[in-house]
Amino acid sequence: MSLKDDIEQDYKVAFKRADRGVMSALRLLKAALKNAEIERRGELTETEVVVVLKHEAKKRREAIVLYQKGNRLELAAQEQAELAVFQHYLPPSASPEQVQAAVKAAVAHLKATGAQDFGRVMKVVMEELGSSADGGDVSAAVKAALG
Repeated sequence: MSLKDDIEQDYKVAFKRADRGVMSALRLLKAALKNAEIERRGELTETEVVVVLKHEAKKRREAIVLYQKGNRLELAAQEQAELAVFQHYLPPSASPEQVQAAVKAAVAHLKATGAQDFGRVMKVVMEELGSSADGGDVSAAVKAALG
């Protein structure tokens, strides 16, 4: 069963249980997936579904920070609950140790070739780790390793 089908099934279960929080979060997620399909003018692949999920999760993380700065804790809690639902469907992310190891390997490899700059290191690390790594975490690790 595809990730999109899992989301649909979980939405139906939440609807039957009258779990408004989960149902609301999944409804938002289904709408984002539908909008991406309309934009693409066709069905989404599993990779594209994961990209949409990551984008929605990132929006929630940013909103949580802004709501907390604005002392709107009830809205931050709602975004946190939605983020928890979204994270259930996301693939596991790379651990900080994996990111550090990939950065060290990329820096060592590029140092040997003489082409050691931020962009090239980022490209090598992101290709190695793929979609399992958060770009912000990788960026911070590369900056620390290079400078």
